[in-house]
Amino acid sequence: MQMNVSRFKVDAIHKAAHDYELQMSADGLTHVILDTAHMGVGGDDSWSPSVHQKYQVPPQIYSFSVGLAPVEYQR
Repeated sequence: MQMNVSRFKVDAIHKAAHDYELQMSADGLTHVILDTAHMGVGGDDSWSPSVHQKYQVPPQIYSFSVGLAPVEYQR
């Protein structure tokens, strides 16, 4: 599982070519992104981009659950 917390919406991140093009969400929300699986990146060398079979994530419907609980911040 991979988790990311951002001040930017996911679609804004995908549309931006550079980080200076990003603007914080107008809604002021913090966006939490949870991914259940990641496929391997690239291949063994720069000229063959295929991912080994054992590292591939086949297209299908996945599900997972996670519990979040508030934590009180103390200085």
